[in-house]
Amino acid sequence: MDRLHKSKMSKNVSRFQQAFDQYGGWAIVLSFFFPGIRMVMPYVTGASQYPFPRYLLYASVAGFAWLMIYFNLGRAFPEAYEEILPALQQYLVVLTIAVATIVAVVILVYRKYLSR
Repeated sequence: MDRLHKSKMSKNVSRFQQAFDQYGGWAIVLSFFFPGIRMVMPYVTGASQYPFPRYLLYASVAGFAWLMIYFNLGRAFPEAYEEILPALQQYLVVLTIAVATIVAVVILVYRKYLSR
């Protein structure tokens, strides 16, 4: 955590840490419903030495709630799926290309760094 507080992400990490300290496990549950935060919160909880079984409990509650919301939305509005699918397919192709590019760049930078 000390290294994170000294990085460019210190402001964001401080906010996540503060929310985590204030709300405890419920911050984990709420983090599942906010893009970006849901990706950082597991890292902050792990770096904070939060007990994994307790994290798993809160994450399971949030995951189940997330699943039920979207499952029931799909059942309530099945026609929306047909309209969303083409856009989703394009988004997934772009996302896959972006992730592959990022991974390739990270590997190249990592190899260059190791060769020094």
